[in-house]
Amino acid sequence: MPSLNNESEAAAYLQLSRSFLRQARVRGSGPSFIKLGRSVRYRIEDLNNWVEENARKNTIRQSNTELRAPIMVPKPNLQTTKRNKR
Repeated sequence: MPSLNNESEAAAYLQLSRSFLRQARVRGSGPSFIKLGRSVRYRIEDLNNWVEENARKNTIRQSNTELRAPIMVPKPNLQTTKRNKR
């Protein structure tokens, strides 16, 4: 059975705050974690994998989603006046 680390141990291992790990869990951008009841646990392998996945050579691109063109959605014309209703 792999060794499981609590939030404080994982934060110390990564040299990050517990608050950062909590926020990353909510956003889905943090390391993989295991939920046992109300407890959150981290495997060292998952922490190491997350660090490797976030290695960068520059700051130009942070994710694949930034490579996509933005979706342009036209705004509906909501300016209805009495003249338009006739």
